Amino acid sequence: MSDRCSVVLKCSSEGMECASTDRACQDKAIAKNLEVTCDVPREGQTIFVYCPPVTGQHDSSIVWILLVIAFGVATIGSTIVFLALKKRRT
Repeated sequence: MSDRCSVVLKCSSEGMECASTDRACQDKAIAKNLEVTCDVPREGQTIFVYCPPVTGQHDSSIVWILLVIAFGVATIGSTIVFLALKKRRT
């Protein structure tokens, strides 16, 4: 099997690989809401790698961006308050 197309590399432990001729395996993968991620020819047939749908992968980068923005706003706000209190004392 190709190193680039395997359950281990493409998806979590919930992934499956099914031969193109194994309809029962394909039906089980579809019932588990898995999607075909890649396929590779092997031993005269095509092997399909089924993985869970990619959901939330891009959402995590947005969360990190929002976290950095929130941290920046908090830092700037704290600095302004600190300088205002320091000026008020003198």
